[in-house]
Amino acid sequence: MSGYTLEQIAGIIGGTPAATDSSGQIAGGPVASIDTRTLEPGAIFFALPGERTDGHRFLTQAFDRGASIAVVAGESLKKIDESVPRDRIVITRDPGEALRALATHHRNQFDPFVVIITGSNGKTTTKELVAAIAREAVTCLASPGNLNNLLGVPLTLLRMNDSHEWLILELGISEPGEMKTLGRMVRPHAAIITNANTAHGEGLGTIEQIAREKLEIASHLQGDRLLLVNGDDRHLLEEVRRRHLICRTFGLSSANDYQPEAIEPWRREGLRVMFTGGRAYAVPLYGVHQSRNLLAALALAEERGLSEAVVSAGLDRFSPPPGRFQPLQEGGVWIVDDTYNANPASAIGAVQFLKNWEVGRRRALFLGDMLELGADEVEGHRRVGAEIAEQNLSRVFLWGDLVKHVAEGAIDAGYDPERISLATGKRLAFSEEVSHWLEPEDVLVIKGSRGMCMELFVQSIRASLTEAPTAGGK
Repeated sequence: MSGYTLEQIAGIIGGTPAATDSSGQIAGGPVASIDTRTLEPGAIFFALPGERTDGHRFLTQAFDRGASIAVVAGESLKKIDESVPRDRIVITRDPGEALRALATHHRNQFDPFVVIITGSNGKTTTKELVAAIAREAVTCLASPGNLNNLLGVPLTLLRMNDSHEWLILELGISEPGEMKTLGRMVRPHAAIITNANTAHGEGLGTIEQIAREKLEIASHLQGDRLLLVNGDDRHLLEEVRRRHLICRTFGLSSANDYQPEAIEPWRREGLRVMFTGGRAYAVPLYGVHQSRNLLAALALAEERGLSEAVVSAGLDRFSPPPGRFQPLQEGGVWIVDDTYNANPASAIGAVQFLKNWEVGRRRALFLGDMLELGADEVEGHRRVGAEIAEQNLSRVFLWGDLVKHVAEGAIDAGYDPERISLATGKRLAFSEEVSHWLEPEDVLVIKGSRGMCMELFVQSIRASLTEAPTAGGK
């Protein structure tokens, strides 16, 4: 499909051309953009209002960079610079809703096999595992990066064309009702639910409510309605029973439909899962929690009839997404970049990784605040502290305002306060303190919520270790 005319866009989204004498045959897309910094020539630009900025202020830049058509809010039309061509503008009430309307229409023009992955943790990794396997057998489109919300999903849908046999989408939500909106837009044939925990407790409420919102996607399944659920997650299973859903389960317990005979989650090169009959698969991921993500992808592959050869070839090509448990070696020190995001469950997984990975001498965690936990904010941080004490890590570095509760939880569980460093400011100075402590063969996991920008510490610590590879502290 080559794109949409201005007249077609106006009809699909319920908008009107800004200029009465404009040519409705001006065409653009179907690719769309909401950010002029990444806008591709020919894309349709949706001017979204925002808390920090307003897309309507960047319409001149959008057209200068090759936008074909812009969709704007009617209430903002008078504020738009006179140099912006009115004959290439469509007016609507809400550009965000318009983006979703166009994406829904576009999705309905094609008939690929659509699989979605959702859950509190592991969405992106599982999506990349599924995509790596699928690409060995079919032409597929997968969500780039973490474009998984009410804006990211439609942007992905608008990249679809008739060559795509599979559409692999990551769905993320932070407020009640969002999954219903995404489900109506996407209309999937298969869904993988990785888990339910307090990743976005601030907006979604209790774990039971989170499980309920995640499993809303089952109401929107099409065709054979394949639902794959983490059978080790009791909250998901309780919601499955409450809804009387038919599903297949994956996990480590013997009650699951898809379970391994054994797992080796802490090998230097990554985890391996083994099945009866001698089948085994390995990927450069670490931890028991990652074995469930791999099992989810393997379950989908088996349900779709993909061969063992296809699965193995796909996994051989798999590499972890950036910022998700990436071991990097600098100056003899292992820096594990897990900075993409954090919640109590994934932070506890990081602590367990540090205790069990078969690499390294001293083991330390550098943790930033875990945000958006709602009512679980204090206790969630304290649980991580208790796990630190249980696993007796060599050292803990804490950055932010909320991580004081991690320190409290660790000390209350018997951890030596002398092994805790806590800071709320002076990023560079704290980075230097961490770098000074590190010695060759140490392992440091760096983790925190997206808003804490913990990747900046990865960069500065790696740079410090490169400049002084033999630097070490007490």
